[in-house]
Amino acid sequence: WLIEQCKITSDYINIVKSCVQKIKIDHFELPSINSIESLVDLALETVNKEFYEYFDKTLSAKQKSMINELVKKLPNNHSKSELSLLKLVPGKPNIVTLNAQLKLYSKLKEFGISREIMKEMRVHKVEYFAYQGKKYNIKMLRTFEAPKRYTILACFIFKNMQDTFDNIVNLFIKKVKKADSRAAFNFSKDLVRHSFD
Repeated sequence: WLIEQCKITSDYINIVKSCVQKIKIDHFELPSINSIESLVDLALETVNKEFYEYFDKTLSAKQKSMINELVKKLPNNHSKSELSLLKLVPGKPNIVTLNAQLKLYSKLKEFGISREIMKEMRVHKVEYFAYQGKKYNIKMLRTFEAPKRYTILACFIFKNMQDTFDNIVNLFIKKVKKADSRAAFNFSKDLVRHSFD
């Protein structure tokens, strides 16, 4: 039961609470909180290892090589890493931001982290690993075993790709609405002017 819960979410406190509730519902003798926490730790570790193995087997050699390139040591003349360049582009809803988002989306797509690859992952687990991609710096990511690094960065890339696509759609909608509003205003103005001619 715990393994299944840990495949859905990584919210430690909620898993512990749910575990206590499950034990009560099933009328088992309630062990100490320390024992429950140890079981949760073990279940999370087991599930995470399963995901690490999954990505290690599923990603192609090319995809792994591209991910490893993200955490390589920077040459002296580079101030920004490839990984930092894959982070979301903030900005006002204008054509410059839209072009930057399109460029980022294209770059993220090059990794080929498709929905098919991510089908084994629940949304919360993708978000959990993607957050680790933001939280850890390159030096830390470099020290992780390769399967763990592939999992974290594949989720980070996929989540950023989804968020960037949403940003592009929202920016495009705002641009269209703005153009439509301007056109409606100009039409009304022309209508009023011509009615006095």
